[in-house]
Amino acid sequence: MVAEGTADDVDRAAKAARAAFPAWSALSGKERGEYLQEAAALIQERLDDFTALMSRDMGMPLGFAKPIQIGMPLANLAAFAELAATSDFDVHEVGNSLIVREPVGVVGAITPWNFPLHRVVLKVGGALAAGCTVVLEPTEVAPLAT
Repeated sequence: MVAEGTADDVDRAAKAARAAFPAWSALSGKERGEYLQEAAALIQERLDDFTALMSRDMGMPLGFAKPIQIGMPLANLAAFAELAATSDFDVHEVGNSLIVREPVGVVGAITPWNFPLHRVVLKVGGALAAGCTVVLEPTEVAPLAT
């Protein structure tokens, strides 16, 4: 069973994400990458549990759910971890232009039913790697993996 959120839940989530933003955005890219890598490792440790959950949630056979519904998100989460850890977040001048790569704040993300965990990772992983915090509204069709 999945609880249905209310407008008050959204407000509380947005306030929590805003409150977490200063500390999260102050982390180095390397530190953010370590957190993302740890999340990937935790999913990997429970790969069979996540696969079974995704299979039940979407009705996909286990043999397809593992590489497609869990494997692809894991690969992308690891890629975001590496990107965060190795990206140059310093300010640079190129000619008369100033290039600044900095977190912008709270990201609101809505994800579709197809490839639900993968879509979550693509939105949330990228935002977290960049130093933003996130409020996620997952699909109501297949919400369990989220």
